[in-house]
Amino acid sequence: MSLDEDFNTAKLLGKLSSDVQHLQFDVTDVKADVRTGNQRLDTLRDRIDTVQSSLSAKIDMVQSSLSAKIDTVQSDLSTKIDVKVDSLRKELTVQIERVDAKVDSLRDDLSTRIDSLRDSLASAKIWALLLYVALAGTMLLVLARGFKWL
Repeated sequence: MSLDEDFNTAKLLGKLSSDVQHLQFDVTDVKADVRTGNQRLDTLRDRIDTVQSSLSAKIDMVQSSLSAKIDTVQSDLSTKIDVKVDSLRKELTVQIERVDAKVDSLRDDLSTRIDSLRDSLASAKIWALLLYVALAGTMLLVLARGFKWL
């Protein structure tokens, strides 16, 4: 080997050594950046976990509050509906009793009128029979005078 070649080789080795050192520094910087990024991700993950816990607690609180309000409204509505139904039931019962009283009154009045009509018909039958007997008697009397039996 010649001296120039040795010199070029030494120069190339020096350059190569310098490039390797730069790569090592770059790798060291990249590792430091990755560690910093990992720390930031861990911090962000912790914040997300904190926010998630906080939101879960708030959601649970709102859910329990809404459930309580819904139960209260349901109870109030049930009470109001029950009161209204009872009121309507009482009104309906009163009206049914009024109708029953009117029907009973009409039934009694109709029964009285039918009984009165029945009595009138019975009395009219008796009068008709008496009038028939009187007519027959009168006819016999007229016949008896006409034939000079009397």
